[in-house]
Amino acid sequence: MKQKISVAVADDHPALVKGLRFILEAYKDYKVSIEAYNGAELIEKIEQAPQKTDVCLLDISMPVMNGFEALTIIKQRWKSIKVIMQSTYYNEFNILKAFREGASAYIPKDANPQEIKSAIDTVCADGFHYSEWEKEHVLPHIQDKTILTTINDKEIEFLKHICSDMTYDDIAAVIGKSARTVEGYRDALFQKLKLKNRTELALFAIRSGLVIIH
Repeated sequence: MKQKISVAVADDHPALVKGLRFILEAYKDYKVSIEAYNGAELIEKIEQAPQKTDVCLLDISMPVMNGFEALTIIKQRWKSIKVIMQSTYYNEFNILKAFREGASAYIPKDANPQEIKSAIDTVCADGFHYSEWEKEHVLPHIQDKTILTTINDKEIEFLKHICSDMTYDDIAAVIGKSARTVEGYRDALFQKLKLKNRTELALFAIRSGLVIIH
């Protein structure tokens, strides 16, 4: 008999937690092993669990400890746990921050049950799940493997730094180049990868494996 996927659900709205349990357990492939109403409670319950959960569905905006803080602790202590971030704030900044901290997927809180199931199934099978935004803006460039061969070592070093919170001036100081040179790396990558902004560049770097996030 196939073993059920164990899921932890953390959200500060009890009705949403109960609703997610109902949705997930209706599929028969999942069991909700942990319910938590803030990040600190989630961490405590994972710590106490004799068998760690496979996947966490984690809201970003929670009291006591928010989702990003909880994500950081989870990936430090239990690297095998896959984390799917959920938020009503579905923007590029939050998406990038989630993946930079080790999330496997980022889906909106109003995602339908099939979208949630798809995210869980794909992170368990492949380690990550692409959102619709990523599929449109980032995935096509990752799938073109020939593009990777056009990126030189200096541009890869630049990509590592843009995945951080540093400004372009900060990056220039760290790598010992002028701000104009750094902007040149950025513009060359925009042209090579057909991407339009820093967030897309950073997501490309993380998702393609050019930059490894620890």
